[in-house]
Amino acid sequence: ISDEAYDSMMDRRRARAREMHALKRAHPKGQHAEFAGASLLELLRRPEVRYADLTDRFGFESNLSLADRDILEMQVKYEGYITREEKKLAGAAKLDKIRIPEGTDFQRVPGLRAEIRERLAESRPATLGAARRIPGMTPAALSVLSIHIAGRGSRGGTSKADELVPVVRRPPISAG
Repeated sequence: ISDEAYDSMMDRRRARAREMHALKRAHPKGQHAEFAGASLLELLRRPEVRYADLTDRFGFESNLSLADRDILEMQVKYEGYITREEKKLAGAAKLDKIRIPEGTDFQRVPGLRAEIRERLAESRPATLGAARRIPGMTPAALSVLSIHIAGRGSRGGTSKADELVPVVRRPPISAG
């Protein structure tokens, strides 16, 4: 990507951020008692309100191109979903750092379905993240496995809860 294209993209991004800030401060003009107290940004989050409504019905003066208005509308409407998905991804990344002790006997993990036990024994995942990606693994089964791993030490197992060691990935040593 050229410097010119990059600068243009960043200018458009900053313009959308300024517009979003303006929408937070702006309120409907005219006789719209049903929207009293709501900012235009809050109205735009509603499924039935389109960006065009902000300018046509509520008197908002936009400085964005139609394409950037569409982008901003999608950002606003899907903000909650995107935030939830980002949190899920962060949680999944944490699971990749929690080791499953070698030699774990999955047949002895209480509360797991036989099918899950077989799949775990077959694939021998090294981390909870790897276990999560096994077909058929449910959030409940992953929880049971996590609790089992954390509690092995308190029941006389070979590891303790505080021994759950994160997997550390080191960059390869470059020759040179």
